Amino acid sequence: MFYCAIADGEKLIFTDHDGLPEYHSSPIFDPRQVSLINLYINGMIQPPVLYEVSKGLLRLKTADAPRKEVSIVLQFIRLFLPT
Repeated sequence: MFYCAIADGEKLIFTDHDGLPEYHSSPIFDPRQVSLINLYINGMIQPPVLYEVSKGLLRLKTADAPRKEVSIVLQFIRLFLPT
């Protein structure tokens, strides 16, 4: 599952509303409901210390916003163990 958005050059906070329906963007899941979360900005994976995720919200902890038109992709991975 992926949340996809495009940076406007100013925002450091992205919500479900910013997701791109043309890319079938998922909502921003609660971190307690997934096993792993990875953030990619302009195709580069970001270390977890640079962002915070909560249900419906992605907050970048960087001093500068991503450049305008840069892709923001939040990847959610769920692992299930067989019962």
